[in-house]
Amino acid sequence: MADPGDFLDKKSEASKKAADFLLTNRHYNSSVHCYYYSCFQKIKSKLLILYKESELEQDQRRQKVPSHVFYLNKIDKELADIGANERDLFFFIKDLNTLKRLRNQADYDDIEVKGLVA
Repeated sequence: MADPGDFLDKKSEASKKAADFLLTNRHYNSSVHCYYYSCFQKIKSKLLILYKESELEQDQRRQKVPSHVFYLNKIDKELADIGANERDLFFFIKDLNTLKRLRNQADYDDIEVKGLVA
């Protein structure tokens, strides 16, 4: 039986390839969008190894938080629970939140994400 996260792993790789292409061609807003979703898809695929999707959805509804907040918090907790290096985990989550903020700006604000940021 296929790993339930395989499809999302493939989507994550495709999103990263698209982001690399967009970045190379100086489409910074779109590249940030694709990099963020590549990370989000990879996180969700790894959580699907540990949990059924229905369990994750039920847990998210119970917590009453948006899906992206839920999955970022969930991966943070899972990595902490398995003993991930505290400093590395801090910077991993900080970088994910920065990418999320930039993705929101790139998608919804009247700004252009600059090349050094992307």
